[in-house]
Amino acid sequence: MKDTHNGKWRQVTKVLDTRREAELWLRQSTSEYGLHARGALGVTVAEFLDEWFDFASHDWSPPTRRETTYVIKRLKADFPNKPLAKLATRDIDRWVTSMRHNGLKPATIDRKFRILKAALKQAVRWEYLVASPAVNVTIPRHSRTRVQAPSHDELSTLLEASMEYSHEFGMFIRLSAATGARRGEICALRWSDVDFDGSTIRIARAVVHGDDGSPVVKSTKTGNTRTVTLDPGTVGLLRAYRTERAEQALGIGVRIEDGFIFSHEADSSAPIRPDYVTMTFGRVREEQGLRHVRLHDLRHHHATALLNAGVDLATVAGRLGHADGGRTTLTIYAHFMQPADRVAADIIGAVLQRSTVTNPPDRRIS
Repeated sequence: MKDTHNGKWRQVTKVLDTRREAELWLRQSTSEYGLHARGALGVTVAEFLDEWFDFASHDWSPPTRRETTYVIKRLKADFPNKPLAKLATRDIDRWVTSMRHNGLKPATIDRKFRILKAALKQAVRWEYLVASPAVNVTIPRHSRTRVQAPSHDELSTLLEASMEYSHEFGMFIRLSAATGARRGEICALRWSDVDFDGSTIRIARAVVHGDDGSPVVKSTKTGNTRTVTLDPGTVGLLRAYRTERAEQALGIGVRIEDGFIFSHEADSSAPIRPDYVTMTFGRVREEQGLRHVRLHDLRHHHATALLNAGVDLATVAGRLGHADGGRTTLTIYAHFMQPADRVAADIIGAVLQRSTVTNPPDRRIS
């Protein structure tokens, strides 16, 4: 342990009869040391969280800052005037339990807990704490909700209705379905991202809502850029849409140049707002009696259609922008891969059958 008076490390030992007694003594000793850690006694949970937020939030996206701000506000209310050094695992367990009693879903509780856990990890680095009380907290298990992708007929209905609503909105929905890109990534597309000759589109950034609600362009969710190949039908529609936008701009004396593909500005200088897209999609789907279909489900349809058609997992993961080589893709869409698994079983069965015929068992009589 570090001596809080001279800053030097000193070794503390004790001989005990059992492992259980040793672990209990270790927890008590580190806890007592934590109460006297340098500067920790004078810092409350609320003060520390404010300090951590100012330190850590500079590179966060606006949605992350908003969610973290809300969680910190709740933590301050739940731990008023609580000294940071006295925050124990049981306190956090009670906080988690209270959220469960208030009806929060396990996934929501987990997101909030991860914010506190990250903050307390920094408290250890700053030597406010010897060990994080969040390490042994019990978090309710949550199972991932099974993806419900829209059917091909439902997608066709939505594509047609979206085109009838407006050419711009219809093109947005078409690109969403054709690329599997996230809403914010489609909002951030520029004309320079499109290679018409190569039939590809580059997804390099995303639009989110800033702290004041205005659209902000940032990197993609994973921070990576990917290039997705487009089908001929989508390329043709995109060509026609670009010609239409260019003519509209010239009609009022401006040029779209390298503007955003989807924009409410005549010169395409600002991206379309993500919430506008969601609101419009909600209106269109309700008119078609498809209230159960979400905008994000177009991404699910893209993934499941490809997987069911036998496209390999790595390719699908690359189109979706999953950065872990397909692990996330497999986790989300595993139950949609049953047809491919059946094909695999039939293939291996045929191989085994040939092996059995070619190499019959040795029946020599000894």
